Amino acid sequence: MSTTQAAMMKVSQQALRFKGTMLPVTVMELFTADLVALEQHLASKLQDPSAFFTRSPLVLNAERLPPELMPDLAALVACCQRHELLPIAVRGGNHVWREQAWSLGLGWIDTQDNARPQNKAVPHAGAGLIVERTIRSGQQVWSPKGDLVILGSVNEGAEVLAAGSIHVYGTLRGRALAGIHGDHKARIFCMQMDAELLAIAGNYKMAEDFASPLRGKPVQTYLEAERLLLAELQLPTSNGGWRSWLQA
Repeated sequence: MSTTQAAMMKVSQQALRFKGTMLPVTVMELFTADLVALEQHLASKLQDPSAFFTRSPLVLNAERLPPELMPDLAALVACCQRHELLPIAVRGGNHVWREQAWSLGLGWIDTQDNARPQNKAVPHAGAGLIVERTIRSGQQVWSPKGDLVILGSVNEGAEVLAAGSIHVYGTLRGRALAGIHGDHKARIFCMQMDAELLAIAGNYKMAEDFASPLRGKPVQTYLEAERLLLAELQLPTSNGGWRSWLQA
């Protein structure tokens, strides 16, 4: 065998590899099958040119809709594409949606109850990551196995992600996504809150959803009954504990 043939065989053996991963993907939950209402709401969400979701891969989640009341998937995909969103998969729905998804070149993601092992809590992440600098616009920092601690600020247009909780000892102006592997107990802490987007275990809130009194204040974000809540962090009490109260 010649050297050239051997090199070609080596290249062909390394042509591709399948690798399991947990990449952050935006999920759009549907609460209605009314396409007009969906497009109007989508347009209002994305009217800001700097909207986080623009040109993002998207999973269309219909788990909250009754199986007999589903929007036409082809029309919904076209609606998303008009607004520069890229549907890549669907979740929930019925067999018609599954068939439509396949014909449109979309994937199918099983429902959360079936996909997650039963009677097993999502393990809390292990070792985390400490970053001693400000995260600049356009940068992304990811802690795949634990908490993420930022000894600085997260600028507008930057993104920080963690399997566990996120701690920002500065101003959070960009996007923060905690619990990216499904840890519902993860939290997001920052000394000054001015975020573009907050997310925990796939539950999102965008900038327009934050109560204005929280802007510029120390804030923690957490999940309660699948709702993303924000609370202002207060100074320590006389007994050494921390006080906080719900603001949004």
